[in-house]
Amino acid sequence: MKTIEEAAKESAEAYEELRLGKLCVKKFVEGVEFAHKWIDVKDELPDENEFVLCKMKSNDAIVGGYIQSTNGRLEVLTLPNFEFEDCMNYEPISWRPIEYK
Repeated sequence: MKTIEEAAKESAEAYEELRLGKLCVKKFVEGVEFAHKWIDVKDELPDENEFVLCKMKSNDAIVGGYIQSTNGRLEVLTLPNFEFEDCMNYEPISWRPIEYK
C-alpha cells in the first residue's frame, strides 16, 4: 500500500509541467488528513439517528453506533446483535461519519 505522500506525488506528476506539482502534493495531503479526522464530541455531534464510528473513552476502541445524550451524559447505542463490554458506560470521545459506496 502506498503512503499518503507517495500517492500525492504520483497524483501530482501530471501537473509538474504546469509547475503545480508541489501545490498538488500539499493539497492532496491536506485532503487526506481532513478525511481521516475524528470529530471531538465536545465540538460537534452527529445528526440524530446517524450511524457513525465512535472512539470510546475507556480504551480507544472503535465501534459503530448512535450517539445520544441521556441526562446530560453522552453514550453510544450499538446495534442489537453487537455486544461490547465497556467499563465507562459506552461514553464516546470522538466520532466520524461512515462513507457508504
